Amino acid sequence: MKIINRNEVIFKFIYFILIALTGVFISMYSSDSTVIVIFIVIPIFYIVLAFRKELRRFRIVKKKFPTGLKEIIGEYSKFYNHLEDAGKRKFERDITIFLNEHSIRGLRGEETDLRTKALVATGVATILHGREDWEPPFTDGVVVYPGETFDPDYNLYKGQIAGMAGERRPLLVTKEILEKSFKDPDDGYNSLIHEIAHYFDFENPYMSGVPLIGSDKEMTKEWLRTMEKEREKVNKGKSFLRPYAGSNEAEFFAVATESFFERPDEMKEKNPKLYELLRGFYNIDMEELFRDKK
Repeated sequence: MKIINRNEVIFKFIYFILIALTGVFISMYSSDSTVIVIFIVIPIFYIVLAFRKELRRFRIVKKKFPTGLKEIIGEYSKFYNHLEDAGKRKFERDITIFLNEHSIRGLRGEETDLRTKALVATGVATILHGREDWEPPFTDGVVVYPGETFDPDYNLYKGQIAGMAGERRPLLVTKEILEKSFKDPDDGYNSLIHEIAHYFDFENPYMSGVPLIGSDKEMTKEWLRTMEKEREKVNKGKSFLRPYAGSNEAEFFAVATESFFERPDEMKEKNPKLYELLRGFYNIDMEELFRDKK
């Protein structure tokens, strides 16, 4: 996540210039001092409102990163531990921004513990590390269910659902599966990474399981070819991906994303084309990152 998004700033400045020019034009043809003052104040007021997000982010990232939070991340995040110092600072910055701008609450709105918050923020910072222009889309925050699973009717301790992503609603995760996902960073399973991956899928409303990988139609065709070949292997029990990847295209992308972030060496060896497509999409070479500190 960026403190300042270049495209947003450009649009804000364009609006500022239009407001300022309008004020100048009106002031030139008005002898009323009140009108002149108003059109001097309006651009200033606009600047304060328009850039409040950037100003807030500047303030929060200047604060010292909490020691307790850093210890939890260091204990549970293999990704963080393999980063160089500059990468760790960026990771901590993303976590700081996320925790200050998004709520992480229990089922009934209760406060969650620091470790749960740290794990949620760690998953977000991990998947966004190479895509700093992307902002977490779950504006309604994250809701942490107790236990391991819930069913389609949201009944606790039933069914097999460990997380749920949806447009215009909170991201749902279960506390115990969230913790298990980070305890073993090499098993190719991470429920939080899985659910966040679905949000990338939502960006492409025309084709489930195909993220927006650029304007190149040939790239999209390559993704479809690669996905279908590996899905066939999944459904025959011959793939390195877990069986859930065969459910449908959307689940294939989410499961493949989990494997990319947790077992990149295996993916690169067994399906180098799929690895390269995900490396390009997430803008990070996970196999190289993990290899450097083995």
